[in-house]
Amino acid sequence: MTAVGTDDTGMTSTHMPCTHEGCGRLFIDQATLHEHAEAVHTFGDLQRLVSDAVREKYGRKYDRLSQTAAVYTYVVDLAEDWAVFEAEGEGGSGLFKVAYAITDGAVSLGDPVEVRRRTVYEPVKKQDA
Repeated sequence: MTAVGTDDTGMTSTHMPCTHEGCGRLFIDQATLHEHAEAVHTFGDLQRLVSDAVREKYGRKYDRLSQTAAVYTYVVDLAEDWAVFEAEGEGGSGLFKVAYAITDGAVSLGDPVEVRRRTVYEPVKKQDA
């Protein structure tokens, strides 16, 4: 499928859209579209989308006028439908697990729940010989 539009100069051009759900970017030729598909839509891209949404919703910049303290957030773990992020500010820090969904490139976040990190090491079972 191609899209017909005009460029900055007013000339008519044909573009091919990225078929990845929610992307919507248009490309002039097949080679550029292929390069785009190889370079984006990775797990790193997914983590950046979720990180940006978490930072936007739960983070806060320092406000000099109101003396409001900054809250820094960053994703420390990510699964298909949830993320764990750390929020750090003047009052301390904590880990929070939050459900997320991505629809048409937009991230919606559930209500975060404070969690704690737990690592478990279990013995490896030897096979019977």
